[in-house]
Amino acid sequence: MVTFDIHNTGTVHFAPGSVRVRALDHNGASVQEFELPAWYVLAASRRHHDVAQVIVEADFDGTVLTASAPARSACAGMPASN
Repeated sequence: MVTFDIHNTGTVHFAPGSVRVRALDHNGASVQEFELPAWYVLAASRRHHDVAQVIVEADFDGTVLTASAPARSACAGMPASN
């Protein structure tokens, strides 16, 4: 599972404009992205998010091939970024 927190170290609440999760190919190009609900984060608090599974589907004229993996193994070896 891939998890992350949005941590508010300030003294007032804030709401991020968006929370976007992107999947990148081996060259770093975005191949998929989606948005998570961007709820407010209270002062001195954090908002936790989980991505438990990665699913890939390919549609070939109505025949859909599907592969899935837990997010941890699907993302193993991906560099962390700030």
